[in-house]
Amino acid sequence: MKKSLQEKLEEAKNLSMRNPDVIYYVVDKKRGKPKVFSIGWCAVQAINYDGYYPVATFKNGVQGI
Repeated sequence: MKKSLQEKLEEAKNLSMRNPDVIYYVVDKKRGKPKVFSIGWCAVQAINYDGYYPVATFKNGVQGI
């Protein structure tokens, strides 16, 4: 697993613990940088139009997808 992806997963987990009931989406791209979104349609845009793929979601510090 890419180090940058591990960092974004940890960031999303921490953000979801600080902001309960907000879902954070982690997406990644081959030969690209992973991103974290708190707005679902932004993650969908990145997946549909920018070539990203979903990696994980976090809510209240719990990972699920």
